[in-house]
Amino acid sequence: MRSMTPVEIHCLRDELTWGTLCTILPQGTPYAAEVTYLYRDDEIICLSHSQGMTGDCIRHCPSVCFKVCESHRLSRYFRAVTCLAPPLCRTAEWS
Repeated sequence: MRSMTPVEIHCLRDELTWGTLCTILPQGTPYAAEVTYLYRDDEIICLSHSQGMTGDCIRHCPSVCFKVCESHRLSRYFRAVTCLAPPLCRTAEWS
């Protein structure tokens, strides 16, 4: 397996629309949620209800891991990008 170039990483991140946001539940159990996202001004913005379980997890422990991946159904290829969030994750709510 080889590392992706920065251009390949940006292309994959911009092509896909769903990712996995990995967090920790308040009781310490790992939790992963599939979320839609967008990328703007060097920030990955995940769309999730702020009062749900994912919001609870981020408020409890703002260090998260976000991953996007793509694979061929016959395993002919696999591409993935994993981003570790800085210790600050911001949440916003809209209606």
